[in-house]
Amino acid sequence: MYCVFMAFSYALKPVSDIDRSRTYWVVFWVGLGALGGWPFAALVGIPFAFEEILIFGRDTMRQEDGTILRSVAGPNWRLRRCIRLAEAILFNGIGLVFLLVLMDQMIYRQYTIVAWNIIKYNIFSDGRGPDLYGTEPWYYYIINGFLNFNIVFLLALGSAVCVFITAVIDRNRIPGTTKLDQIWPYLILGLKLVPFYIWFLTFSFQAHKEERFMYVAYPLMSLNAAISIYLVRTWASRFAGVLGVSVKSRVIVLRYTSLALLSVYALLSVSRILALLTRYRAPFVVYSSIWAEQAPDQLMNMNYLREDFPHDLTLKEKNVCLGQEWYRFPSQFFLPSDTRVQFVKSGFDGQLPKSFKEDLTIGEYEVDGEKKRYRKRVFGWFGAREAPEGFNDINMEDPSVYVDIKSCDYMVELVKEEIDKDQWDVLMCYPFLDAANSHRLSRAFWVPGSPGLAWNDYCMLKRKEGEI
Repeated sequence: MYCVFMAFSYALKPVSDIDRSRTYWVVFWVGLGALGGWPFAALVGIPFAFEEILIFGRDTMRQEDGTILRSVAGPNWRLRRCIRLAEAILFNGIGLVFLLVLMDQMIYRQYTIVAWNIIKYNIFSDGRGPDLYGTEPWYYYIINGFLNFNIVFLLALGSAVCVFITAVIDRNRIPGTTKLDQIWPYLILGLKLVPFYIWFLTFSFQAHKEERFMYVAYPLMSLNAAISIYLVRTWASRFAGVLGVSVKSRVIVLRYTSLALLSVYALLSVSRILALLTRYRAPFVVYSSIWAEQAPDQLMNMNYLREDFPHDLTLKEKNVCLGQEWYRFPSQFFLPSDTRVQFVKSGFDGQLPKSFKEDLTIGEYEVDGEKKRYRKRVFGWFGAREAPEGFNDINMEDPSVYVDIKSCDYMVELVKEEIDKDQWDVLMCYPFLDAANSHRLSRAFWVPGSPGLAWNDYCMLKRKEGEI
C-alpha cells in the first residue's frame, strides 16, 4: 500500500518526454511493492505503462542559463518511450531482486525470490492454492469496502461514471484549446482511475477473498473518490447556474456540497469505529486480564528489550490454550513472558500457526555469595532461520500442535453454553457481539440504542487449583 502510494505521487505528474525521473520513480516504487511485498501489486502499474507509450504530453524544461527547452514529438517518440520504460524496468528489477535475495540469504539463510514463490503457489499450483483457505461470494469486497469507507468507497466505485457524465454535460470542465485537446484530458484522467478498477475487479473474481487484499488499493480508492467529489460538486454548481443562481451563491453551493459529502463520510466512519470498539474489543480486554495474575516482582522484571534480564526460574511457565477462538488471538505481546499460547483440539481441522523457536538461554551469576539465575536473550536471526516442522501447502491439519487440555492453565472461549465450574474459574468475561444473530445494520454501525443485537460472553478461564 505504501509503495503504491509513493508510486502514484509520481504518476500524477504530467507525462514528460524530457524528464526521465517520473518513469524511473514510478517503476521503482511499483517494483519494490511487487518484488518486496506482493507481486500482484504490479497490476496497478499497467495503466501507467500505457500512458507512457500512448501520450506524448506537452513538455518544457528550464535550463540553468534560463532558456526554455521544449520537446517536439518526432516520428519515433513511442519507440523512445518503450526503450526508456524497458530500461527502468530492467535496471530497477535487477537492483531490487539482487538486494532482496541478499537480504533473504542474510536473514533466512536461503537464496530465493519470494515474489516468484507467491505467484507459483497462487497461480500455477495444481490442486493447491489460496482457495483451500476459504472462499467468499463475488460481492464480498463491495460489502467490505462500504463497511470500511462507506460513501467514499461508493464514490470511488462510481468515479468512471462521474467522469463520463462530466464529459457529456460539462466538457469544458477540463479545458482544451483544440478538439483533440478536449478528448485527451479525459483519456488521461481515465487512465488515473483505471488502476483501482483493475485491482478491485481482479480480486473480486478470485474465489478466496480477504479484507487485507484491498489494502493495496486504498490510496487508489482515495484518489478516485476525490475526483468524484470534485466532479459532483461542479454538477451542483452547474445545476444552480441553470436555475439562475448568482455566482456568489454558486461558490457557496460548491463549498457546502463538499462539506455535506465529507460530513456524511465522517459520521458513518465514527459510527463504524464506535461499533468495532464497543462490540468487538473483547479479545483485547480479556487477554490483558492475565497481567493481574502476575506477582509484582515479575511485572518489574519482564523487560523483553534487555539482553539479560532476571527471572524467577522456580515459577513454571503457564499455558494459555485456544480452541475455536485461535484466529482472534491478537498478539503474544498481550501476554507476560512466562506464558505460552497453546492449541487444543476444536472444530477447526486446518493448519494452525506455530511459534518461532525461542532464543532464550539460562545463565548464572553470583551476588554477595548468593547465586542468581537469569535468562539471556540472544538477539539475532536465530528464530527466523529455524523452519518449524509440520507446515504444508495444502492446509492440512498437523496434530503435533495440540496439547492435552489438562496442561492448560488458562482457556479462552466464546461462551455459548454453561462453563464447567468444577474445572474452571472465570478470570474475566467481556461482552462480544453475536453477529450471526444480530441485525445487519445494527451490528455494522453504532447508533444510540441500536436494536436487534445479540451477545455472548468472551471469557478468560483459569484452571482451579489442584484440578488436573
